[in-house]
Amino acid sequence: MTNGKLFEARLTDESISALRLALGIPIFQVLSSALTVEGKFISSGNFSLHLDIQKYLILESVWLETPVEMIDYWQFSITFSETPKEVKLAPLENGGYVIDYPASTVIFQRPASPIVEISVHEASWSDDSCKESVIFDYAVVFYREDGKRFSFNVDDSFANQLYCTENESDIDSIVENHKCRLVIS
Repeated sequence: MTNGKLFEARLTDESISALRLALGIPIFQVLSSALTVEGKFISSGNFSLHLDIQKYLILESVWLETPVEMIDYWQFSITFSETPKEVKLAPLENGGYVIDYPASTVIFQRPASPIVEISVHEASWSDDSCKESVIFDYAVVFYREDGKRFSFNVDDSFANQLYCTENESDIDSIVENHKCRLVIS
């Protein structure tokens, strides 16, 4: 990194605690109010990972920019919620609820397999000619017990978007090109 000012955007302790809730859970469904399919990637402003009845992890990112050199970077956030974000629910007579479609849904490979590990990968940028540099959490990779993986990463071409994929070669590229900062198991 340069000798200038470093701007960091890391998952908060609350986000890491929320991620821990996914361990041991067979995640097979992700919800969003709107999805865009771009080849093997699915993008959205947010994703709601369905953990269990009335338990969701909400994944989002916010685009940031350094004040002087206007270097782009992103703040990844993960929160726990009893409802999916921006997806309407219809109440049931027994007190539960169902998803009130239309809602966008991503279904991962089935049968579902429990999450056994989660890794957080970072990205950084610096240049000796610049007075500012950045480092931020770029991707979260979920490892299933059956050996399959899926990941979410910031979309570094659009503000406030995330990509989702379960394509192994794309996940390999994320893992190989972005340093692993944290492993949760």
